[in-house]
Amino acid sequence: MRIAIVGLGNAASTLHLPALAGISSVSVVGGCDFDAARRERAAQRYRIPVFADFTAMLSDGRPDVVIVGTPPDSHAEYCLRSFAAGAHVICEKPFVSSLEEAGPSDSTTNFVKCLSSALFVTALRTKPPMAPYSLKPGN
Repeated sequence: MRIAIVGLGNAASTLHLPALAGISSVSVVGGCDFDAARRERAAQRYRIPVFADFTAMLSDGRPDVVIVGTPPDSHAEYCLRSFAAGAHVICEKPFVSSLEEAGPSDSTTNFVKCLSSALFVTALRTKPPMAPYSLKPGN
């Protein structure tokens, strides 16, 4: 499974990337963040390709799944762009704070599409760490 992650902050470095590193059937095909230091840290520690540009990550990495771990006001945009690229989405909460955030005139359609195609993380536990089996194919 090809996975990309947008947002390389605390959740990525302490939860998502360590969990993904322990799953042999997963290949992290890209990490994206506007912060150069975060990109460098992820590239060195997890040996993943990193990008400053989200579109470039989607194009070059061709992920099956995108994990959205950015500030909440950008969740809808990254989810919808990921869907447009043909990827499934795992999005940290909240997806949006209103239907208007889900898109322009067809916001209800976009919102329903996202709900039917995304896994929304409603709680993260640090003990025990994210279960590696949760992302295995067939689960």
